[in-house]
Amino acid sequence: MDFTNRQVIKLQELVKELEDEKSLLESELSEELQAPFNKRKKKEPPENPKKRGAPVGHPGWFRKKPDKIDRYVDVYLDNCPHCESENISPCNHTTEHIQEDLENGKSTVTCFVHCYYWCAKCKQIIHGWGENEIPNAFIGPEARAKAAFLRYDIKVSYNDIPRALFHLCGLPLSPEAVVGFDHKFREQGEPLYKTLKDSLPQYPFLHADETGWNNDWFWIFTNPDIAFYHIDESRGSKVVIDHLGEFYNGNLISDFWGAYLSKVKARIKQKCLRHILGDIKTLLDKDLAKLEGKHSDAEEFLVDVKDLFKDAIFLYNQHSTLTPDE
Repeated sequence: MDFTNRQVIKLQELVKELEDEKSLLESELSEELQAPFNKRKKKEPPENPKKRGAPVGHPGWFRKKPDKIDRYVDVYLDNCPHCESENISPCNHTTEHIQEDLENGKSTVTCFVHCYYWCAKCKQIIHGWGENEIPNAFIGPEARAKAAFLRYDIKVSYNDIPRALFHLCGLPLSPEAVVGFDHKFREQGEPLYKTLKDSLPQYPFLHADETGWNNDWFWIFTNPDIAFYHIDESRGSKVVIDHLGEFYNGNLISDFWGAYLSKVKARIKQKCLRHILGDIKTLLDKDLAKLEGKHSDAEEFLVDVKDLFKDAIFLYNQHSTLTPDE
């Protein structure tokens, strides 16, 4: 009997392992079957690609120099910005940098006059940057922030942002300039993005989900404290493992998609109540209905589980009005 019991336990473990593997393979098969319809193949780059840009001899486009300078700002230095040495001596040389920006809702043109110095410690010529001056940029930070606000908070198109800033503030811009602002924001935001990604495994629980995004997949890992978005070509387990690690020491809340099953290890795995209730409804209305009452015990069990979850949801929504005893 002991030998038989051990064999039964081993077989049960094997069945569980095979069921998990079957579920994963089914999800991967489903993803592969959908691939021809959801994702186009990327074109291979040509061996001798043509140089991008305007043809030879085509006149370039440059931002028009403002007709009027509203203010001049002299940029001096007290110490070297590289080594912080105070042993610097002024040079008989200056350069000017004109930057347009918004101030009190109006377009303002500022000319920053850079004074150059010789640093005895660094053995090089140095200069500084003025307050709110962006190096080598024609547009200042306030205008860039306003453009980002219009783009991502108000949902204004790239073509309409220059129109809005020109008519409201008198600042001329091109749609291409606004796209360039986005690229700079992305470069400067990468360290913060990486810090947020590295913090995900530290949270005690996370909701995870994915949905189609053009020809890729749009992932989210979220809880009341963070909402982390990620776009990836894959819809598989490797995306979850890349963000949460080989073992997530928390509660991973997800649906029943195969990417969250056997390959992803977590201390706790919780499934979305909406999906559980949906599966129960499918079993009651379709599968068990075809059997015409032959499995009444199963139907009774499913009804009890459904009522239990609905009562729990109701009580959760009412808990703020209930006393501790209630």
